[in-house]
This record gives sequence, structure tokens and C-alpha cells, in this order.
Amino acid sequence: MGDHAYLDIKNGVLTKLAWKDLFTRVALSDLLAINNSKASLTIDFKNYSIPVPNKYTRVVYSSKALENFIVTAYLLNRIKASERSNRSDITTTKMGVALYHGMRPMIVDAQSKLPPNSDLNDWSILEAQLIKDGKSDDVNYVNQVVQ
Repeated sequence: MGDHAYLDIKNGVLTKLAWKDLFTRVALSDLLAINNSKASLTIDFKNYSIPVPNKYTRVVYSSKALENFIVTAYLLNRIKASERSNRSDITTTKMGVALYHGMRPMIVDAQSKLPPNSDLNDWSILEAQLIKDGKSDDVNYVNQVVQ
């Protein structure tokens, strides 16, 4: 996880308002309770709102609630990005988890090795190719997450 994933959440259609709400309402007390030089918070008293941090590094480790939300929201965004009209829910979820896990280059490579008439929306076909390519640990990770 890093700034790219954080910006995806902070600006995402599905997650932007939920992130701002969590940051403002739920995590504010956690952030104010932290008494160290690493935590900083700017409050805009004119609008009675708290600016959401621009970078992930200003959020990480400040609150378990924030960290958990970021991880979950990023996974949600990866699953949503994996949706296709003729893709099953289980394949969509597995593809999203694979993208979350950083497997995009492996998936693209495996898809390029499949026969021309292969159904690229079928996880089992892609999984077989990934295993053939020696990526069984990554396939096992996806299958353990999505059971």
C-alpha cells in the first residue's frame, strides 16, 4: 500500500465520502490522543471540517481504524475495477484480489499465453496458466483470500 492506493481511495467514487466521514468523525479522537511529533493535524475552524491528508504517509500507523478502512476500500476498488459484464462474481472477486496483491503483470502475461479462443473472464483457465508459469504461491494466496 502506498500513495497510489491511498489516492485511489481518497478520490474514488465509491470510497471518497466514506473515507472523509471516517477520518472526520471516527478517527479524530484517535488522532488527537496521539501525543508524538509524527502526528500532525490541521483543523479548519471556519468550515468545522478536518482536511483529509493528501498523502498516505500522513495517515499510516496513526489509527488502526484508518488503516483497516484503507486496506478494505482499496480491495473494494480493485474488485470493482475487475467487473466485466460476462464475468462471474467469483472470478471478479478473485481478479480483484489478484490486482490488490500486485499480480497484474502476471495476469497480463498469463492471458497472453492462452489460446486465442480462451475465455479471459474465466478464473480457472487463468489459474491453470498461472500455475503452469510457476505462480502457484500467488494463486494459492488468491484462493485462500476468496473461499
